[in-house]
Amino acid sequence: VRFSSMPPLTHSLFEILMQSMVRMLSGSLRPALIAQKLTTTFFTGKNYIEASIDTGSSCAVSMAAKTMVRTFSSIVANIAWLIEGRDEGELPERVLGAAFASKVDVKAVATRLERRLNLESTTSSPIRSP
Repeated sequence: VRFSSMPPLTHSLFEILMQSMVRMLSGSLRPALIAQKLTTTFFTGKNYIEASIDTGSSCAVSMAAKTMVRTFSSIVANIAWLIEGRDEGELPERVLGAAFASKVDVKAVATRLERRLNLESTTSSPIRSP
């Protein structure tokens, strides 16, 4: 599968550490073929593609993710996804999608998620946004 990501991190006190970790896991800061490293399931339909990526399917990636979660509040990250070009007709590669995250407070997000999960397990009514 040719789905890949480009993982540059910027404006972070931990930038060098994180880039070193990305190099260790993927071999470089170049785009990494995600499905070669992690269990990935693809869903497609008219005009869309969805990738479900299990970051827990690799011990090394899982450990790196846990380290990065602890430092997310100081990280500004840009990530892009693309399809690997394998022949001249598929080049240059083009970005399918991108995301930007700036100093995410993971504890605040996790608290809301836990609250929602608790509501789901105790009631069958739809959950409303807080």
